[in-house]
Amino acid sequence: MKYSAVALFADRVRAADSRFEVTVENVKAVVEICRRLDGLPLALELAAARASVLSPQEICDRLDRVFDVLTGGRHESVPRHATMRAVIDWSYELLSSQAQLLFDRLAIFGGGFTLDTATTVCVDENIPRQDVLESLSSLIAQSLVMVEFANGGARYHLLEATRQYALEKLEKRGERLGLAHRHALALLQVAVRLDRDWYHAPERSWFGEAEAELDNFRAALGWSLGERGDLRAGCLLAGVLARLWYSLSPVEGRRWVRSAINSITEKTRADELAQLYIADAELCEALGESASSLASAEHALRLRSMLDDLQVTRAQHAAGSALAAIGKASKGEALLQKVLAAAEGLENCRLQAIALSDLGTARSRRGDVTGARRFYAEALALYVSLGLESAAASIAGNLAEVEFAAGDPAAALHQAEEARAGHAATRNRRSEAADLCNIAAYLIALDCFDDARTYASQALEAARDVQAPVLTAFVLQHVAAITALQGSSREHCPPRRLDQAAMLLGFVDARLGSLGARRDFTERQERERVVAALRNALGERLDEIMALGAQWSEEGAAAALEL
Repeated sequence: MKYSAVALFADRVRAADSRFEVTVENVKAVVEICRRLDGLPLALELAAARASVLSPQEICDRLDRVFDVLTGGRHESVPRHATMRAVIDWSYELLSSQAQLLFDRLAIFGGGFTLDTATTVCVDENIPRQDVLESLSSLIAQSLVMVEFANGGARYHLLEATRQYALEKLEKRGERLGLAHRHALALLQVAVRLDRDWYHAPERSWFGEAEAELDNFRAALGWSLGERGDLRAGCLLAGVLARLWYSLSPVEGRRWVRSAINSITEKTRADELAQLYIADAELCEALGESASSLASAEHALRLRSMLDDLQVTRAQHAAGSALAAIGKASKGEALLQKVLAAAEGLENCRLQAIALSDLGTARSRRGDVTGARRFYAEALALYVSLGLESAAASIAGNLAEVEFAAGDPAAALHQAEEARAGHAATRNRRSEAADLCNIAAYLIALDCFDDARTYASQALEAARDVQAPVLTAFVLQHVAAITALQGSSREHCPPRRLDQAAMLLGFVDARLGSLGARRDFTERQERERVVAALRNALGERLDEIMALGAQWSEEGAAAALEL
């Protein structure tokens, strides 16, 4: 209620219904209404006028048809204007015909846009390139386009209500499909440049630009692949966005990549198909699904004669990492050493650091603590020299696992906290989720069960936020471990709680098996400890109870939240 938009909406709804309150049940819908309407007072008043016949959630569900929701209503509640459309109509009619055309075309952007991308997409014989800035300025003057200044540049966007208004106009002009194609091709150019720059661009500026275009990438993929507007452009776009999705949303990225793979035709070039398999391998790796990662990497390598040196190296890297993760350490390390040599030949310092880091992980999985520390130290030095904060934080997380394997959970906890802070500072939610998961595991090893429960709860929320099924399964194992170990240490623990812990562990075993994922040392030793405690408490019943949990659905596993 400290936010003015929320307070205004609640106040206007109470004017129509004095019993209305913002509650735990409706707060998400209220906040979403305020966000979708960009906090515009008039729009909020018009939405509130609908509260006499619709609940906040019903209003929220209809905001994709914003003018249907905000038109009509109770006129006495909004005496200044009869409808939202009338307000925008008034501003629109003040524009020149050229500015009106530009406004309509700008609706094709799913997110904000720069002057360059607006020019690329919207210019033709009716809007000369030299006139774009003047027309854009008139749109800003009429508050139909918003402008923000950040990172030394200007970025523009339409508010949700004005964008839907402009889309209607664009449809009436019969230009939406043509503009969607130009938009997809323009965003492909942006994505290709971002992919090329990833190895040497400053980390924060790269992610800042990439995240700013996220909704535009989604719109372009939706049109090119979802609507099958230009399958080749969609396949190319899905392939070159792997770097972005790896950090922000591997599940979503893999969904687009697999949609592209399923859309290939006899005209699809071998190198373009290989790029999709490389992207799939890297995104499966991000999700911890090593068997799937290896399969896709091997698909790409079978096409290596069509690939350039960097693509081959990326495919080898994915395959080497996956082999090390599934227990084929010697084969994995051999490939990773090739990757390291190739990266040095390409004078690609970031790729060198990645290879060194993964060699450290491979050594850690083999129990070679000294070797792991050496590789991680070399990787960290390169990351620091390149100014890669998030990658450096990941090394701290890797070192935490090494310290834990070496028998020092307290040192591991310190390193994991350092990693979590670094990932939080760089807004790397996926890696932060992994750090929270590991912190819970280290606290369990130290028998700090109450603190472990707090971190496990945070880790579960974060893992679900980033849709990471393997990580979610690991967190659920930690929840089972807390219940089993804390319960078995008490004299009077309800048998039902130990049964629930056993069933949850059975679910995790089955879930990891279905995903082709393996436990690393941290999760393996914890499972052994938990099974021993449960075996002592439940005896021969344990296997039967775990088998019941193995049959749980995802919804059934949600019972873990009650433990």
